[in-house]
Amino acid sequence: MSGTIWLITEDENDYKIVKYIVEEKLKLPIKVRWRSPTVFGISRLAAQLRTLIKETRKLVSENDCIVVLHDEDVNEKTRTIYDRIRKTCQDERVSLIIAKDEIEAWLLSDSGVSKWLKRRVKTWNNEPKPSDKLKSLMNEHYRLPYPRELDKLLVEVVGDGTNGSFQDALRKLHNAPCVK
Repeated sequence: MSGTIWLITEDENDYKIVKYIVEEKLKLPIKVRWRSPTVFGISRLAAQLRTLIKETRKLVSENDCIVVLHDEDVNEKTRTIYDRIRKTCQDERVSLIIAKDEIEAWLLSDSGVSKWLKRRVKTWNNEPKPSDKLKSLMNEHYRLPYPRELDKLLVEVVGDGTNGSFQDALRKLHNAPCVK
């Protein structure tokens, strides 16, 4: 019997995206629940991660697992933050999923989202600032502000994103003990 993925993210939008894809599009036999730092952001996530994991473990049942997810837009300032998160996940034995560049690359590589935004499907691997591109396209075509209107975009998701880090995330999720 499958359980729950306790997803620890730096902000609510990342959680909403993963929850929608996992539960609504991929129909994986699990639930996704959210945990986050008290103030959103990658540095807060790094600072509070051990405490978040410890508190989440109190909620976890036998068939559950804990997964940490963050965007990775590598620069000198964030490299040490990402290293701290990676080490904490290793020390605490929890899964880490990294959305290379930004999680918006996952959305932009989806065929349903691409069609809705009147764009050709592409991977968005290593593209700079996919969140800015998504924001621009949603405004251009529909006058919808991103991320405030994320729910209108999510209904267009098919779940077939070609982005490399999206495909890596799917493999990790499919192999997570709480999915088996």
